[in-house]
Amino acid sequence: MDEKPEITADKVISPRHRFLRIGIAPIVGLIVCGIAIVEAYDSLCGESYRFGSPQSTTFYFLNVIPGAICSYQDKYDTLPASLEDLKKFDEVGLLRYDENGKVCDGWGRPFLYTVDGTRYVVTSYGKDGKPGGTGMDCDLSTIKLWPRGAVPTFLEFFFDMKTGGITWSCILSGILAALLTGYFMKIPASTPGEFGKVAVKIFCAAVGSLIAAAVMSFHHIPKGH
Repeated sequence: MDEKPEITADKVISPRHRFLRIGIAPIVGLIVCGIAIVEAYDSLCGESYRFGSPQSTTFYFLNVIPGAICSYQDKYDTLPASLEDLKKFDEVGLLRYDENGKVCDGWGRPFLYTVDGTRYVVTSYGKDGKPGGTGMDCDLSTIKLWPRGAVPTFLEFFFDMKTGGITWSCILSGILAALLTGYFMKIPASTPGEFGKVAVKIFCAAVGSLIAAAVMSFHHIPKGH
């Protein structure tokens, strides 16, 4: 008869080990997910105008309007009296208009257009429609297209912008780290050397998951404006 493999006491999966495994794996996953999300925000919040939102749409319009004003000046040798005069130069419909023909920002509010001699300023008061503010409430204008205060807050970046692909990449990286951690902890470690090996494997799994999050997130960054 074949002899059954001997199961040593230190390799028996005890309730305590199951508890540790079930507890540690999700914690590692949450830590990896949190790091990935924070890193994504720190790396991309300064370029949040690339992502779809009323703020990024406003940023785009403020880049288009000066060109239309230049075309108007070339033809009439003067600045337009109002932005409504630019509609005839917007043949392909790059700008947005309300029912009264006024040029609107990404939130559907008419831009503020002021003229002082040969100078002009086009301004949007942001999400709240009031002067000042930070994040999406920050004013954008042709003088300051992207002021420092316009960087979206952490919550705005992930909930008010089209960053769902990046968010899911971070979440998936956390799930991957948790699964790998649970797999590496399948066999109880009974010596310091074994504990060390498991710890190294978990660390490598976390780093690998973060790299995977970075790669996946990169593919969700818009390449245009």
